[in-house]
Amino acid sequence: MEYNFLPYWYKEKYNNKKKYFVNIIAVFFIIISFISIYRFINIYNKTSVLEDSIKNGYYASSAESKNNSVNNNVTLENFKNFFEYVDKKLKFENINTENKIVNASIVLSDKKEYEDAVKYIEDNSSFKIIRLSPPQKEADNIFKFQISVEVNK
Repeated sequence: MEYNFLPYWYKEKYNNKKKYFVNIIAVFFIIISFISIYRFINIYNKTSVLEDSIKNGYYASSAESKNNSVNNNVTLENFKNFFEYVDKKLKFENINTENKIVNASIVLSDKKEYEDAVKYIEDNSSFKIIRLSPPQKEADNIFKFQISVEVNK
């Protein structure tokens, strides 16, 4: 038996407010749980993608390093072939080699040697001239020209 004199509608309003508040909190926790589940799934997917890319990158880099070492051997072999051939007759200032392409700066004592040097390089069937610059006078009796050669061997 209740001894308080509150009206029935007031008690119902109080209970309804209480239920409404509890329901709001429950919905709020459900929404937060869905968001956290979504985030965990998203993080898991990103980590699996990262693991796959790391594995693929590792295998690709190991295969690339094998190919790179083969290219380095080819580059070194091309440099040696060009250097041995040019060193017999011509003086050079610098040589730059990338795979099959050899860029060289050749030094001459006069302009007449230019034709002889180009003909000397052309006569070897293992070299193909790609780019050739005209001789430029650097000082008295010193001429320099740039040449790019592709090694066919």
